[in-house]
Amino acid sequence: MSPIIHIENLHFTYPDGTVALRGVTLDIEEGESIGLVGKNGSGKSTLIKHLNGLYFPEKGQIVIDGLPLTEENITAIRAKLGIVFQDPDNQLFCPTVYDDVAFGPLNMDMEEKVIAQKVRQALKKMDLFDLADRSPHELSFGQRKRAAIATILSLHPKVMIFDEPTSNLDPKNEAVIADILAHLLCTRIIISHDLPILYQTCPKIVIMKEGIIDKILSIEEFLSDRQLLREHGLDFTFKCDCCHEHKQYV
Repeated sequence: MSPIIHIENLHFTYPDGTVALRGVTLDIEEGESIGLVGKNGSGKSTLIKHLNGLYFPEKGQIVIDGLPLTEENITAIRAKLGIVFQDPDNQLFCPTVYDDVAFGPLNMDMEEKVIAQKVRQALKKMDLFDLADRSPHELSFGQRKRAAIATILSLHPKVMIFDEPTSNLDPKNEAVIADILAHLLCTRIIISHDLPILYQTCPKIVIMKEGIIDKILSIEEFLSDRQLLREHGLDFTFKCDCCHEHKQYV
């Protein structure tokens, strides 16, 4: 079977001349959970913004679930692939939580009955059903994170991308988000510097460096190589020790 995401020789340069991607090639199989890591400026965000057509490549090819990334296919691709941004307030702009979660299905011209069903399912999965009529800005930060996830879940995408999903969360809400990520059935790409979250959710790690894919490793290989972690700005020794200690008791 073909990979659900196929990226081949992807290049991209910003208008100011900054070269962001230098020939990225990567295949992701359906159902995989991938951790995407690298220093700031390595190209992670630029790559992700290509996958749902926020940017288009100057050279190379992207195919999402059999559809080449083109202007003609962009609506269909965005129904298959959703991004949950680091700041939930970038995704929550409607008067109520219900309206925000319904926004995507409405724009896909779904029937009203189908929309209501999908919104209820997404809100229940995120434990937000009782807050559906609240303004998003009345919610806690952790609740807004879950509401942002629900806005994508309501579309039932085949691929979900998470940009720093546990940033600015307390340990309790980190655990809630980690459990959600670990049990989603779709293909997942998780951009994170949080090593324990990556350990819990991503069997495979893709490392970017200076606009290329530098290495692809198992999570065990990744956490065991302290020099590699230092090279890519991820030398959180205490967190690595926590991961290894946790593994002994699983």
